[in-house]
Amino acid sequence: MDFGELMQKVAQKNNTTADEVVTEIERAIAEGVKSEEPQVKEKWKKIPHENEVPSPEELIGYLVSRILCKEEVCKDENYNVHNYVEE
Repeated sequence: MDFGELMQKVAQKNNTTADEVVTEIERAIAEGVKSEEPQVKEKWKKIPHENEVPSPEELIGYLVSRILCKEEVCKDENYNVHNYVEE
């Protein structure tokens, strides 16, 4: 399942649009990266991202990889989620 399909499924479950789901994730990211708490800052730094802050795609990809790792699909933090989630 690619990111767009995932957003569409979330949108359908919440009676909204995929664009609105992405917008809400962007808002959550914007709020989250503002935190001044050192532990929170460290967690945001662990999320691989190309720009100043993670994109919704990067955040969801990272979270999926962490879930898969906790389920012992992978052993280390740098596991490549793209083996499971298409962009």
